[in-house]
Amino acid sequence: MIRLDDIDGALVRRINAMTYLGRLHPHSPGYYRDAGLAMQELRADRPKELWARIVTEHCHLSISRAYELMQLAKGRTLKELRAETSARVRKHRKNKWLPTKAPRLKGSKRRLVSVTSGEQNGPSTQVRLSRDRKQKARHKPHERVPQL
Repeated sequence: MIRLDDIDGALVRRINAMTYLGRLHPHSPGYYRDAGLAMQELRADRPKELWARIVTEHCHLSISRAYELMQLAKGRTLKELRAETSARVRKHRKNKWLPTKAPRLKGSKRRLVSVTSGEQNGPSTQVRLSRDRKQKARHKPHERVPQL
């Protein structure tokens, strides 16, 4: 753990307090802006590696979150940052290797029903079976094991 002098310790306490208040009041960007200003002061005249260790060890923030806070301090709005983040996450989910839903077979016009809830075309990521396969699974006779 890195030892901080009094000025750096005060900046770290200010960053922690402002991020805590920002989490309590998510629609008030002023707290995050103040944390970003303190983050910029902490970043000034320091090597990136030292600053990154201070941010992760003392402020308990990731480096990308620290850069987001500094962007807020430079005048970007919270709405812009959240829109960019959601677009980036949406693009990542679109390009993931495994899809969240099983692909439909060509020419398959049967209605699909969720195995767990029975709802149609819901947001469930559960395994989906056609209605007739679901009924067969429900009515399949179980073998009786003779008890000795």
